[in-house]
Amino acid sequence: MARKKKTDDEKDNRAYERFDHEAPIKYAISDINDYKGATMQNCSEGGMYFESPKSLKPGEDIHITRTDVFEGCRAEVRWCRKKGSLKEKVFGVGVQYRDPDKCK
Repeated sequence: MARKKKTDDEKDNRAYERFDHEAPIKYAISDINDYKGATMQNCSEGGMYFESPKSLKPGEDIHITRTDVFEGCRAEVRWCRKKGSLKEKVFGVGVQYRDPDKCK
């Protein structure tokens, strides 16, 4: 994965270093076996940011699969924000892994 270099004034208080890496993922609300496609934009040891055509609610428990790296893991939606214009249906979603060791 390519590392994103940050200048001193761009550094934040994140617990884990983020890595820019675009990759296809699938996710489903836990207990519902209806996977939706999305695109991961960056990840860390503790979570990931992805863009989805669907809005998700903070606190929702989801299952994420990324077959090129891991078979699947659970995560909690921490935030979801509308991106782009009113016509576009794209949402930025930040998640925290429930068990980070299963998401490597």
